[in-house]
Amino acid sequence: MDILSAITGGFALLCQPDILLIIVTGTAIGICVGSIPGLTATMAIAMAVPVTYGLDAMQGLSLLISVYVGGMTGGLVSAVLLNIPGTPSSIATTYDGHPMAAAGEPGKALGYGITASFLGGGFSYLCLLFLAPALAAVALELSSFEVFAIVMCALVMIADTSQAPLSKALTTGLIGLFIGCVGPDPIMGLPRFSFGSDHLTSGFAELSLLIGLFAIPQLLDDVGSVREPLKTFSVAYRHIIPRLQEVRESALNIIRSSCIGTLIGLVPGVGASTASLLAYNQAKLSSNTPEKFGTGLKDGIIASEAANNAVTGGAQIPLLTLGLPGCPAAALLLSGLMINDLAPGPQLFINAPEVTYGFMLAFIAANIAMFLLMLLFIKPFAMVLKIPKYLLIPPILAFCVIGAYGSNNRFMDIWVVFGFGLLGYALEKKGYPLAPMVLGLILGPIAEMQLRRGLTASKGSFMPLLERPVCLVFLGIAFIVMVYPFIRQYLKKRSQARQAHPA
Repeated sequence: MDILSAITGGFALLCQPDILLIIVTGTAIGICVGSIPGLTATMAIAMAVPVTYGLDAMQGLSLLISVYVGGMTGGLVSAVLLNIPGTPSSIATTYDGHPMAAAGEPGKALGYGITASFLGGGFSYLCLLFLAPALAAVALELSSFEVFAIVMCALVMIADTSQAPLSKALTTGLIGLFIGCVGPDPIMGLPRFSFGSDHLTSGFAELSLLIGLFAIPQLLDDVGSVREPLKTFSVAYRHIIPRLQEVRESALNIIRSSCIGTLIGLVPGVGASTASLLAYNQAKLSSNTPEKFGTGLKDGIIASEAANNAVTGGAQIPLLTLGLPGCPAAALLLSGLMINDLAPGPQLFINAPEVTYGFMLAFIAANIAMFLLMLLFIKPFAMVLKIPKYLLIPPILAFCVIGAYGSNNRFMDIWVVFGFGLLGYALEKKGYPLAPMVLGLILGPIAEMQLRRGLTASKGSFMPLLERPVCLVFLGIAFIVMVYPFIRQYLKKRSQARQAHPA
């Protein structure tokens, strides 16, 4: 069966009324779950998997896919309105999304995020539909050293993720790297830095750390300003959807961020958090006004949301063609395929072409449903800012605690939330940025694991890092990113000196 016939067959499966109803319902559920701090798209899919046992293959897969797409986008709601990332992939969205909302433009901030999510996701789903086998073959050729180089390229951006002094950014980055080392050794599995405590043998839960670092400091700030008068703002639909001219101005940013997200999705284990942070920093480096990032700039919102939603499509490419899930959510989708006796791999496109292409088209349908539903509910979402803070703080705190505990059913995770929340609050008050800490926490363990795998395969030799072109490219980019702030500072001082002493 040729590709066109398979796509037609998949489209016919998708257009059944029950499938479309499932997609709309699942997307709405995913948006609601993703918008609640502490509840992730992965958790939503995990809760939906048992429901699929009573459904046929296309119905069950459509439910999982729609919950996934909705959950990934839902995270931007609390990131923009509350400065708390609803999902880990929305961390970078808080940098510019909340300042724009706080400045009286919550609808506009959400509009940029929704549009970027739609375009970034759509780009990756088209890649999934037409380029899956070719892109998967490229991803399969990446060795552990090359994945390490990609992760390091993102990791060294600690030096330029905030306007704080480089010394403070590196300090919090190193703290994040150390925290990421607590727990089992990624290769040997032996506990380290547990300090004799059984609670630390499995390390800190990433979700609990993120909730603590972002939610608790924000809530403490809100407590201090609980009696401040509410800000007034308008949310008009004509101001929500970006004008065509604005989309054209951001076209390069959207395309670059979508490509970053799709390519990051191809690499198993890296994830949407890495993609959004990497795309955000690339947008900042490419901007003529990098100093404005973090003050409510639309380019920051667009870069983050386009990239993290593009990961969803990219992660499905190695899943369908090679049986390798690119992220935890894709692993749950793999279980959904296996439940219906659909074994991923090259034979899947031959044995069940209609369902396979229906699977891919369901992502496009869920993306459209997400865009329409988010626009429909954007006004009610934005009205959250008109609710008095003393009414908002208790339920948000409750959701944070429930989300942290529910991720692993450990009471220890609740103490982690409050402990790291107080640490984050103290660091922010002293001018230490939290973004580098998060970057070190998320990317440090990935970089360590890939490097050690590579060294095991090369018998301890670092030469592959200098022999592989992909490694050289990404390490070169990492070097440029590291030295760029120093070069920029030197050129600025030189320009000021010339102005002070003209020839």
